Amino acid sequence: MRSVDRRWGWASLGSVVVVVSLLSACTGPVVRDYPPSPDISVWMVGDSLASGTAADMVPRPYAAGSPAAGFTTYPPSMVIDTATVAIEAFGAPETMLVMAGVGDTPRAPTEESIAGMEEFVAAMEPYRMRIIWVAEPGYTLAEKLEPLSQWMFGQPESIDCRFHKGTSTDGVHPFDYTPISRCVSARLVEMGVEFTVPQG
Repeated sequence: MRSVDRRWGWASLGSVVVVVSLLSACTGPVVRDYPPSPDISVWMVGDSLASGTAADMVPRPYAAGSPAAGFTTYPPSMVIDTATVAIEAFGAPETMLVMAGVGDTPRAPTEESIAGMEEFVAAMEPYRMRIIWVAEPGYTLAEKLEPLSQWMFGQPESIDCRFHKGTSTDGVHPFDYTPISRCVSARLVEMGVEFTVPQG
């Protein structure tokens, strides 16, 4: 199995899909478990919003979301660690959805957050996955998240779900994940992303 140099030493296991989103200030609702096997071809990594979005998607990706995860050293956990631990345990998926950033914005300068996102891209490069960034609505943090969203839109592939949000429970998390999850699912179909499980 391929592996990368883990510089952060975080040891939590989860599912992965590369949907990078900008919502990491995640001290919100506890997200549920995800039935999909890590063998599925699409993973989603990020914060609690990534986990909540993945749980409501049809079909569902394998999710590795950690509450308050971010791209800098400020949040209690790092998206790069979550993804790396899962890949080392199960092997890399074909497609990774990445969704996080809210945890960084209250404290980290924009330049530092973007530098962390670039570091994530570099760390995932050896796995040759298709990485798709997902921009989140942000609610009360929308203005601070905008530079991170614009960076995502400059990457090879991204999904803009900033305006599919409904209401929020706490200014960060949506009351209902359906608008965001439907937005992501619809865009994946348009992008030709298929959810498959190896046979045999």
